[in-house]
Amino acid sequence: LIDEKLKGMATAMSVVAHELRTPLISVGASARGLDRLLPSLIKFYKENSAFNSEVLPVGRENMIMPATARIQTEVTYMNNAIDMLLNNAGDTKRKAQIREKFSIERLVCDALNRYPFESEEQRALVSTDFRTDFVVDGNLDLCTMIIFNLLKNSLRAIAKAHKGSISIITENIGGTNRLIFTDTGCGIPMGQLPHIFKKFYSYPTSEGSGIGLSFVRDTLNLWGGRITCKSIEMEYSEFIIEFKNSDARPENEKLRFNE
Repeated sequence: LIDEKLKGMATAMSVVAHELRTPLISVGASARGLDRLLPSLIKFYKENSAFNSEVLPVGRENMIMPATARIQTEVTYMNNAIDMLLNNAGDTKRKAQIREKFSIERLVCDALNRYPFESEEQRALVSTDFRTDFVVDGNLDLCTMIIFNLLKNSLRAIAKAHKGSISIITENIGGTNRLIFTDTGCGIPMGQLPHIFKKFYSYPTSEGSGIGLSFVRDTLNLWGGRITCKSIEMEYSEFIIEFKNSDARPENEKLRFNE
């Protein structure tokens, strides 16, 4: 039943993704076009503001320029959300077999740069502490989706609690490479904690599809890694990812990450 439900979700999401991508491409292209034209239009407006003040009150032109950037941010957010849903519901086992080696520090930094935060204030909630850099032997895209899932859940917990921050730590303890993801949001009740990695289980039940954390767990297991969680309600949630050690250096690191 679980397999059939996943297949159904993957099929439905593929159709939805196809229908959404086309208008998103158009919206993004239009916003980029406006970005090129607006500076000249604003300059013309300012030079002729005495004749146009009734059309656009003085000072309002400063509100127009950031609008195109916000549109492009929303387009990026939607595309990333589609990617996350497709990966969560898709055949991750097949994709996980496509592996390479990459730096955990560069992965986290790149994921944070790509994640569609709603504002600079939301981005400022996240801090990093790279106590050690180690090599991950896995799939770069799936690892990015793992971080996206944890970020999404943590930001949701902070919004629910109206407080909190997020810390991401990399370390090597006793020869084990670990990525520690902690938020000080609403936490998880003790009775819910044993169930959070089960497929289609979500807490609160009205939020989420219940496939995010199971995707994270199953993907890590395919690479010999694991994820565990500790939490105290209304205090914190801490997800600890342990990776299988790899002594090799990252392959084609500069090609896979934006400088």
